[in-house]
Amino acid sequence: SDGTVEVPAEPRRVAALVGSADIDVMLLGIEPVFSGTFAEGWVELPEGIATSDTTPPPIEVVANARPDLLIGWDELSDIAPMVTLPSDDDWRRHFALVADAVNRASEGEEALAAFDERCEALHARITEAGPFRVALVGTFEPGAFWWWEASYPACAHLASVGFEIVGPDATLEGVSAERITEVDADWIIFTGTPGTDDGTDDLFANPLWATLPAVQADQVKVVDRALWGGAGLMWANALLDDIERLFL
Repeated sequence: SDGTVEVPAEPRRVAALVGSADIDVMLLGIEPVFSGTFAEGWVELPEGIATSDTTPPPIEVVANARPDLLIGWDELSDIAPMVTLPSDDDWRRHFALVADAVNRASEGEEALAAFDERCEALHARITEAGPFRVALVGTFEPGAFWWWEASYPACAHLASVGFEIVGPDATLEGVSAERITEVDADWIIFTGTPGTDDGTDDLFANPLWATLPAVQADQVKVVDRALWGGAGLMWANALLDDIERLFL
């Protein structure tokens, strides 16, 4: 085989498998019959849709949804024709592949053009209100924190609409809370949940936290981790909504 897949000309029952951009079929006007739970932070999934939070999802759950097309990067036996997405970070190409797979390439191009126009308009407003030097920081466990690099998708979107990203060359993953003093941004966008055991309260109570410029200026925005860790075009639009809410 040359690796090509025969997909339905007009797929009606699309299964958006574990991944990210897959759920963008909703933006293209198609209600999927299956979705992973990865999108719950930024999109309201249709009522009655089959879901699974395991990776990969159970074959029987996907099969019971009777899909005529699978989109994702997890091979699931021979339930239906499968379009796999690359494992890189090129979300625009992923979206174009999804649009092409469901025979809605022109709608996909229009959606990307509309997004680009929105970014341009938002960039003008952010530049006028700014400058904003921001760091994206979060916790998953007590005693440690994450600090994301500029190429991380949420940071890349921030940069595209006019924010200056203050971050390490490579994401600091679960490093000691003692290093929090390195975060010298004017603003901190913080992904965590106060009142839980995910390390947020622990970090906020650390005396070093109070020494940070953003903390002293009361310029810390606590945000939804699920929303700020997404991918795809539906997510990007939801992220811009949150950026507008937080800074404009």
